[in-house]
Amino acid sequence: MSAEAVANAGLRAPPWTSGLRRLAGEVALPTGFILACIAAFEILARAFAIPEVLFPAPSRVATALVVNAPTLGYHAALTILQVLAALVVSLAVGVLIAAVFTLSRVIEDMFAPLFVVLQIVPKIALAPLFVVWSGPGVVSHLTFAVCLSFFPILAGARAGFEETSADAVRLCHALRASRWQTLFHVQLPMALPQLFVGAKVSTTLCIIGVVLGEFVSAQAGIGWYIVQAAALSQTTNILAALVVLSLFGLLVYGLVAAGEIMVRRRMFG
Repeated sequence: MSAEAVANAGLRAPPWTSGLRRLAGEVALPTGFILACIAAFEILARAFAIPEVLFPAPSRVATALVVNAPTLGYHAALTILQVLAALVVSLAVGVLIAAVFTLSRVIEDMFAPLFVVLQIVPKIALAPLFVVWSGPGVVSHLTFAVCLSFFPILAGARAGFEETSADAVRLCHALRASRWQTLFHVQLPMALPQLFVGAKVSTTLCIIGVVLGEFVSAQAGIGWYIVQAAALSQTTNILAALVVLSLFGLLVYGLVAAGEIMVRRRMFG
């Protein structure tokens, strides 16, 4: 090997640095755009002296975040716990129903149209019904959020089960594996990429479901906090709560996306 090749090899950046540069580029662009929008809103609010009840400056929202941090933290924690619980239940319900549909075409033909109709009905119209059925409180929020969010997981898992290699399924049958063993040891791992796609959609739907449930009946939580602030025309506090909710949503979505990347790398290299 020539001296020049040795020198170039020594100067070559480690492989992981390219991934960091790509990640930095993906984060920098949206972050820069958001900061530019915030700066523009701040300038507009100050230049035109817009009333705070209509359009508070971002600096006022930041102040509200700091001043009301303990209260926002308390209500956000209650909402976060409900969202995480709803997401776990949605995953379990969606995967279980997809597994039953995969094992029994008759059951799928019977119940699949019902789930489709359920998705067509405006969900906000169902929220009061869940209060009647489950009573005001956490249970109605969770059941409503699960009803809102399980379908993308069901659709993703069902599509993933169907895309499993037919040769792999036939091999399992030749080895005398039961249909449930084939499903959970072969088809489920192969369906994980599609399942994660559905889970990312369901993450946002869980947040929407819990907050809508808190709008209808709650004594605490971010949704309740927003309703109370709206009743007092506290636009700054409403926006501060929405900022907290958005940051949490991004965090949960990022965790699900990171899990998807890890699974894909482990399965496909």
